[in-house]
Amino acid sequence: MDYKHSNTDLQQTNPETRPKAPREVGGAPALRGGVLPRAERLGKNTRSAVKNDSLTRSDLYKLRATSQKHLHVKHRVQSCQKVPSYGVQQGTDKIRISKNENGRAFWSGLGACGDLRACPVCRDKVGRVRSQEVLQILSGHAQSGGAALLVTQTCRHYKSDSLDLMVSQLADARRRFSSWTAVKEIRKLLGYSNIVSSPDVTYSDKNGWHPHYHDIWLISQTSLQAGYLKTLEKSDVKLSKKFLECFDSAGTLQIDKVRILLAKQWIKACEKSGLKAPTVKRGFDIQYRDSDGAEAAGRYISKWAYETTLSHKKQSSKDSITPFDILYSLTHDEYEYKRSEKYKRLWQEYNKAYSGRSIIYFGRGLKNLHCIEEFSESEILDAPEQEHVTEVSSGEAYALEYYCLKGVVLDLAEKYPPDLVRKFIESTYIRWQNDERGYRKYRRNLEQAIQLSTEQAIERLKYNFA
Repeated sequence: MDYKHSNTDLQQTNPETRPKAPREVGGAPALRGGVLPRAERLGKNTRSAVKNDSLTRSDLYKLRATSQKHLHVKHRVQSCQKVPSYGVQQGTDKIRISKNENGRAFWSGLGACGDLRACPVCRDKVGRVRSQEVLQILSGHAQSGGAALLVTQTCRHYKSDSLDLMVSQLADARRRFSSWTAVKEIRKLLGYSNIVSSPDVTYSDKNGWHPHYHDIWLISQTSLQAGYLKTLEKSDVKLSKKFLECFDSAGTLQIDKVRILLAKQWIKACEKSGLKAPTVKRGFDIQYRDSDGAEAAGRYISKWAYETTLSHKKQSSKDSITPFDILYSLTHDEYEYKRSEKYKRLWQEYNKAYSGRSIIYFGRGLKNLHCIEEFSESEILDAPEQEHVTEVSSGEAYALEYYCLKGVVLDLAEKYPPDLVRKFIESTYIRWQNDERGYRKYRRNLEQAIQLSTEQAIERLKYNFA
């Protein structure tokens, strides 16, 4: 991987030249790259999307090592955090360990791979920032009188289907679906304004890969209120007449009837794109919860934010597993040969199919509307957090990488004072220096022994042929 970024990237990565985050507008705080604000700042009724972490930092690094082991030697995850970033190489930045507001420790100044599909370490840091961005958008949209629908789109799938082909066809079906006039009119009926989208996939032994999309449709709260038909008749008579069947006797819009209309359009889009047509019930789903109850609104907003960004931490069901379940099994069940070979093939197939595909998509202008400063994934990964723990030299970073202790150091930084973290790093570096000196001495002795034995063998040959 090439770690030489442009001058613009260098300025944004350098904490002294990084542009300042915009001020808070309308009670919604703006985010900075790499900083994970507490959920309370996003609204009093909104809970944190980041659940209790079952995986320690060292666990994530073990998973990354497994991913590196089973992917191609030229895959970008192979070089993750092994080379100082461009800013460190130019002397404008330092390798350091820092913590965010929640006490979560991260590395900065090391070139991260940024492959959010193959690398759980990069996925964890970027996913936390993206989840808070989703929370801020949903919270701000709710405060401005809006509502949200969680839309899931999928297709019929079998064990013999190719994941790579299904992912491409599913993306094509979504483009067709969104471009059709009938779908645009239904969205207009709902008061649709924007979208947050995230592709996801699971696997089951029965039906194989199950690719699907989770979309959050930001809509008008008015469309879900009682008597909406009268309001619509005043603003758009033609639309109200066309979708009269979607309203009950009180003039309230029935989401389930809207779902059926959209499901039929989705089935057509799947067929046009070469996919096996799903059923009306399973192919297209809409979930909505009334926001009158504050706790319910906060719970479902957090659930949706978690669903779209931190899916690598989701617990799988009895019948299916997530890609990171596959990676976890490869890490801890390496001696079960048959399962390991199968999961190795699945992990490689998953990464090939989703290579270069983002974990989340924000609709055009959505972040700007909610005063969220735009940071790329590389900026989030390279930026230091707010609380400085310690600086690390290139040699010390190499020593920690040599003994596979980078994750362990982050665990220590989250639990213990900086001076103890510094002592651990220094002792590891001294150990590496001693081992390196011993290895060089061993190599010298070995080379001398080989040279001596070679000279003796030549002398014996001369004597035999004399």
